[in-house]
Amino acid sequence: MSLEEDAIAVTGIACCFPGASDLRLFWENILTRRRQFRRIPDQRLPLADYYDPDPAAVDKTYGTRAAVLDGFEFDWVKWRIPKTSFESTDIVHWLALDTAQRAFEDAGYSKGKIPTRRSGVILGNTLTGEQTRSQSLRLRWPYVRRVLLASARSRGFSERQAAELAETMEAYYKSVFAPITEDSLAGGLSNTIAGRICNYFDLHGGGYSVDGACSSSLIAVVTAARSLAHGDLDLALAGGVDVSLDTFELIGFAKTGALSATDMRVYDRKASGFIPGEGCGFVVLKRLRDARADGDYVYATFSGWGLSSDGKGGITAPSGKGLSRAYSRGSHVTPVLDFVEGHGTGTSVGDREELKGLAMALGDLGETSLRSCGITSVKSLIGHTKAAAGVAGFIKAVLAVNQRVLPPTAGCTDPNPVFAKEARHIYPVLRGEVRPPTSVLRAGVSAMGFGGINSHVILESADPPSDRLKPDPSAVARSPATLSVAFGELERMLTESAPSPGETIGSRQQGIWLGNGVSPPRLGFLFPGQGSQQLNMARRLVERHSWARELIAQVSVWMDERRDGVEGVAPSLAEQMFKATERALDEAQVKAWQNALTGTDIAQPAICLCSLLWLGYLERLGLRPKVVAGHSLGELTAFYAAGAFDAQALMGLAALRGEAMSASEEVAGAMASLACSRQQAQELLGQVKGYIVIANINGPRQIVVSGEENAVAHALELAKERDIQVWKLPVSNAFHSQRVAGAAERLREDACIPPLFESTTARLLSSIDGHEVRPGCELKQHF
Repeated sequence: MSLEEDAIAVTGIACCFPGASDLRLFWENILTRRRQFRRIPDQRLPLADYYDPDPAAVDKTYGTRAAVLDGFEFDWVKWRIPKTSFESTDIVHWLALDTAQRAFEDAGYSKGKIPTRRSGVILGNTLTGEQTRSQSLRLRWPYVRRVLLASARSRGFSERQAAELAETMEAYYKSVFAPITEDSLAGGLSNTIAGRICNYFDLHGGGYSVDGACSSSLIAVVTAARSLAHGDLDLALAGGVDVSLDTFELIGFAKTGALSATDMRVYDRKASGFIPGEGCGFVVLKRLRDARADGDYVYATFSGWGLSSDGKGGITAPSGKGLSRAYSRGSHVTPVLDFVEGHGTGTSVGDREELKGLAMALGDLGETSLRSCGITSVKSLIGHTKAAAGVAGFIKAVLAVNQRVLPPTAGCTDPNPVFAKEARHIYPVLRGEVRPPTSVLRAGVSAMGFGGINSHVILESADPPSDRLKPDPSAVARSPATLSVAFGELERMLTESAPSPGETIGSRQQGIWLGNGVSPPRLGFLFPGQGSQQLNMARRLVERHSWARELIAQVSVWMDERRDGVEGVAPSLAEQMFKATERALDEAQVKAWQNALTGTDIAQPAICLCSLLWLGYLERLGLRPKVVAGHSLGELTAFYAAGAFDAQALMGLAALRGEAMSASEEVAGAMASLACSRQQAQELLGQVKGYIVIANINGPRQIVVSGEENAVAHALELAKERDIQVWKLPVSNAFHSQRVAGAAERLREDACIPPLFESTTARLLSSIDGHEVRPGCELKQHF
């Protein structure tokens, strides 16, 4: 049998995850790295009752944030569900049923049109939902009553008073719980969720739930694929649902130390735990040959899958050996993976062992699989959705290979050291990458269950990218009024997003607003100077927007014309800016790239080019400044933004300025920042031997000094003796001092710009004295 005949096709998808009630929103959030973490709502877990920063506090959790679902409502009347049945059934049943219907519709099936005889449902779930556990409290009333009566008697209550108190208490206690009915048992069990879907759609191929903890929903996908491959089913609905953010799980995870007390960092050196989430996702699966015969659209295909257990070593710590077996057994061919959608819980042990296990598994698959492979995790956006985590990652990977995109991950700023060691052939996908629509992408998907069960699937692109995932233009605010409403919603969300219960979000008056719904926005832009440069700055703009790539090409032409055949750094400007750091596993190479970008002759034009790109982006959003200013080098960009000269002149000035100020004996020196007042700095410098001056007054207690290397070193010693905090700046030049006077004169002599600042498109403030620079002034006097 050929691989195509043996492959499984994904023909329909639907999901409901935090911040994404549908597939298009989910994909949009993935591309924009939009994270969904916020303070746990009191309706789900009142932190005033259950929070304690001490991890050892009894019956408390130190975690304060989660990614939760908003806005899901189930119209039981429309679904023809009896009201008593609806109220007696856990919400996960209705969320799963609603998502299942949308998955069938995405695959082209309406109710009554699904081939029912050999269609089945396999669903991952662990503890039903928190509604079921809270509902069980109703039946604990007799115990609560006995405790209440005993307590009342011990305080001197008469039997009559105690009985009256208990009677009143029972009414209050039971008022929040639905009565136990004939529907309550089925509505509170996990194993009936799949059965309910089969019942509603009249499916006869079998429906059941699987519980592999955090691996449950990917196990459901693997199980469905096996049933299709063996001919037991012709169509399968596979996925998972998890809505469990109550005391049992949150406090339980806190006691294992798995939760993050701060932020969720995935595959990062500072990974400290996960933030919990919830959600639901389903995929419709068929044998590929059947999908082709039926004329179905195919998002992706897979013919490799596998399960394994960690074996000896504990049921909560992942094992690289188990993951390796899952990878090596999960493929019918030796794959070359473009990326892996990893488990990525953000725990220090979990991430390290997963990366080591993945590296081992790729090695077991053969040399061809050892080319550079990216890794990412949807948990960095929606947290750990537990039983729904596997299908969340599976759907993300399906969409990625379908759209020919290596999806970015979030929460990774300082990659785990294991990337440079055991996992040197793997890199974290930090910014994403777009491939041609005709290319074929392959991705692995991993899920590792609490208890030691691992599952893995290998996906591959199929049909051309789907148009169903295009952004919805109606999501953009069409007027100041609608924008104001959006900001009101944002303010509410920010209030709920405080990392800890003690934090508060400022009032609307303390926020930054683009407009009030009546007047146009009044914006000011402040442009950065040297020192702000970093590898890959503005890279996302260049990757996503054709106009940005066209600007880069135009700047390259200008730089070539300026160089006029002389060898130099200008042609490599874009290359220096956009090094793919996540692919560079050699720390020495990354450091070399960073050092090259700190050179004044490269850094200054690179910073101005980056500012040009972001200006273009903001302008396309309709955001234009009323006033502009710049710090040092940034003043060149401010003059450009105010209309003093064009982009070509700006880049020429930046290149000339960078060359003139490159480190040499004439301009070499040092700079340092002192946490003191201007008067304190002047008194201190009066005792320093050698040339040193105040270069910048950045604030009432933040002064930058510049001068000869020995003089700056002496100033730092004197400052430390006076308990003044100091920072030596990473520069090789004595900027903003007389040591760069020659460079300034060269800039005045050689600058090819108009003599006068003739017109203005925005007010321009000088960084020297704060005064406005008005039209009619001589431009060169400002350089």
